[in-house]
Amino acid sequence: LLISSAKRLNPKLIEDYFEKIDSNEKAYWLGWIISDGAITNSPKQNKFQLELTIKKEDEEILHLLEKDLGVTNKVYPSQKKYSRFSLGCKKLILDLEKLGISQNKTFSVKVHSLILFNAAFIRGIFDGDGGFSHYQRSSGQICNELSFCGNEFIINWVRKTLIKEIPNLSKNTITKENSIKRIRWSNKKDLILLKKYLYTNHNNHYLKRKYNLINA
Repeated sequence: LLISSAKRLNPKLIEDYFEKIDSNEKAYWLGWIISDGAITNSPKQNKFQLELTIKKEDEEILHLLEKDLGVTNKVYPSQKKYSRFSLGCKKLILDLEKLGISQNKTFSVKVHSLILFNAAFIRGIFDGDGGFSHYQRSSGQICNELSFCGNEFIINWVRKTLIKEIPNLSKNTITKENSIKRIRWSNKKDLILLKKYLYTNHNNHYLKRKYNLINA
């Protein structure tokens, strides 16, 4: 039985973690990788790498990814204010490619088959490239806003899925900001609906900083 180099270096590594997306946890990580991950697939250099880089204050979530994949010591300081998860594993990268994630992070129709795990998948997209903020209107009123940003395909899919799966959610339109698209909700009713949808069955798979902002 051949043992891969990744498995030799990391005996407890779950190489086939992304072979089948059959849990909320896997769907969550898939969403994050699609929105804010980096994939290297270079057979000539024998380099197959998954990387996620986040603010150092959010490093805790990267250690959860380590735990889920069965690895340790894969989180490193990156510059002064960031932390990076980096793992080399050919099987992992090839499985992600089958799901539509390549070096240019193509978002393919294959990802649409999640169905049971769409909420976790979208939570991953939100934690990777979404935002929650407070702002003040000209009237002086303090308002909240939840938004998703990304390429046109991702944001169209997020909008369509949220409107389909959350009854009574406002059908807000997508706006263009330079090369990216954004959709946002600020109505109090919408925010309550979105919070319930995103954080049901989360099993502690969420970015605490954003969760705390939403619940402040």
